[in-house]
Amino acid sequence: MSTNRKSIFPFLVGGAIALILVAALAYIMRGPEIASLPTVDEVIDVLEQPRNVSNYDYVLADDWEDATTAENTINESQGKDEGQETIFQGVIRDPNIEELFYFATIDESRDDEIFLGIYKYDTITRNWERLYKETNEVTESESSQYAYNVLGFDRNQLVIKRTSLNFIPGLCYEPLLSTTETTTVDGEEITVESPRLGMGLLGPYGKWSRPDLPEDVRTQYEERQQECKPI
Repeated sequence: MSTNRKSIFPFLVGGAIALILVAALAYIMRGPEIASLPTVDEVIDVLEQPRNVSNYDYVLADDWEDATTAENTINESQGKDEGQETIFQGVIRDPNIEELFYFATIDESRDDEIFLGIYKYDTITRNWERLYKETNEVTESESSQYAYNVLGFDRNQLVIKRTSLNFIPGLCYEPLLSTTETTTVDGEEITVESPRLGMGLLGPYGKWSRPDLPEDVRTQYEERQQECKPI
């Protein structure tokens, strides 16, 4: 046994000395800490952090402080008259970019057709992009004329209501909850479909969906409707 211990002793001492030298060299070369570029994994971690994916807190164009500026900018850049193309009802903010807003417009300046548009608008740069447009022929059937009303942003799609131009909502009406509207045409009440639609921002001219309301959003607007007291 003693002979074996003597034979391995030099190796143990040598290994310990080597470890001490490596540790000392690492300490000497460490120097001051220097900022480095993020690694690929760090960048991926940032990109995968959860983002806000929805917003249903719309405002009406009459209450939006940038409405007039947005309308003037869009009309002037297209050579249209002031007030020719106007924002129709709802305006929604992008949940991730504070200065970006979405809304629908209507232009009824012609007797034979109605122009509808859906826009993205930057309140800082005043740059705009028309995401969608549609032109409808004016017909004798007043109940068939409609516009789009932007009310929400949910997972890369705009939540939109198709609204009859003859529809006059009551004080406690909540457009996100209802899928029909009652209008009066020639003294007769008519119920027309007013669906909730989803327009994909990556393919606005593709097939639009019929999105369901998230439960928390439905509850929010049901409670607001219940608390509403008509004058």
